[in-house]
Amino acid sequence: MAAGLTTFAQISARVNDIIEDSLAVARMANVLAPTVTNLSAGGMNPRKVNEYNAVTFATAGEDDDTSAQQFTKDALSTLTPASYRARVDLTDQRVESDFDGEVAAASMELGSAAARQIDVHLASNFSSLTGGTIGSAGTVITWAHVTKAYALLVNQGVPAGSPVFCALHPYQWEVLLRANTIAGASVAVAPMFQDRMTSAPNFFAIPQFQGITFVVSNAIAVDASDDAYGAIYVPQAAALDTRKGFNIRPQRDESRELTELNASMWYAHGTWRPDFGVAILSDAVTPS
Repeated sequence: MAAGLTTFAQISARVNDIIEDSLAVARMANVLAPTVTNLSAGGMNPRKVNEYNAVTFATAGEDDDTSAQQFTKDALSTLTPASYRARVDLTDQRVESDFDGEVAAASMELGSAAARQIDVHLASNFSSLTGGTIGSAGTVITWAHVTKAYALLVNQGVPAGSPVFCALHPYQWEVLLRANTIAGASVAVAPMFQDRMTSAPNFFAIPQFQGITFVVSNAIAVDASDDAYGAIYVPQAAALDTRKGFNIRPQRDESRELTELNASMWYAHGTWRPDFGVAILSDAVTPS
């Protein structure tokens, strides 16, 4: 009989692990798509929009003739759709042997991946907005960035009553969240806004400030220098043009005893009225 301790290490390779249900990949909810202009059509033809030029009034003498002004239109934006696809093959042996619901889990992941893909594409348009750019690479975002961008946006003549959104990366938003000033004024003079900012759920519920709804999304890309383009805009600034909504079509491959889950969607994205949006460029450094 061997002497010594009886330890778990002696049997660790020969006992069953404690296995829980598998976890889905963490993905943020689709939040940017509802903030832009949503269009739809059939087929894959590009969608184009033109913009009329402005006319101006001038003083005129009593008997002066009025010079004619040209009233025409020029191409403004083109949305070109593309097909986006993903596929997962599940063998019958995997489905029947795995304790997780593989078909349902794969379907959920395909849908979540599609939603994120759309938001990533929409966020990629922020750097192409032409209403101006506030901030620069390497700068720390402040509330003054937001108010200055808002001023530029209003100066563009956006339609009265249009909802205004400010989309930021979570790392940009975190800096504003802990800032002790709002446009140079103490938070203490805005107790209702302070309450919303400090309420536990509101980091994700997204508060409002001066009519701006903040949208926090990790679909906004952070570049190699830890900078990110956020934006302040009205829905007309960018567009999502859906030609075929997300769908999953199962297909059997009997010779291989598996089911293909074929997911696809057709859509276009891009700036629509780019002067109705202002880019906000700043640091998006990982908090530490």
